[in-house]
Amino acid sequence: MSLLLYVYPALISKPWQFNKGIHFDGISNKYSFQHCNRKAFLVPLTPNQVHEDQESLQKEWEIENEKRQKEKAKSIKVSELAKQCERKKAYLESAKESFEDFFPEEIPSGLLPIRGIKHQIDLVLRASLLNKPAYRMESEETKELQYQVDELLKKGWA
Repeated sequence: MSLLLYVYPALISKPWQFNKGIHFDGISNKYSFQHCNRKAFLVPLTPNQVHEDQESLQKEWEIENEKRQKEKAKSIKVSELAKQCERKKAYLESAKESFEDFFPEEIPSGLLPIRGIKHQIDLVLRASLLNKPAYRMESEETKELQYQVDELLKKGWA
């Protein structure tokens, strides 16, 4: 089977050689062609150049991968913060609803009206303190407290 020589480059997927008048030197493995009225040459890379190129590509890939990882971590952090904000917002809303009675919608201007005293504490001389768990003390502490109350009563401060 014989093929015409000008069809061969198109069959091996190199139509750019066929269409642009490119010359290939098989001994030196160079391509030469005319571009913008200037002669150009394409030569293969040396093994050192290939190795350096591979290293630079690897470094670029690692840098890009680190950037992607950082962006992914940031997006995860942002989404986690957004979830936390939503949870806190929901908690604050429920707390606000539970204290709705304490905070009226319209706040009156000026000071609140003066109210009378609802509870009054009467101090009686030589009265013992209540025997509730909150008031239980050691005997020395009770004596000291009684002494201080007596002093205040003598001075007229209580």
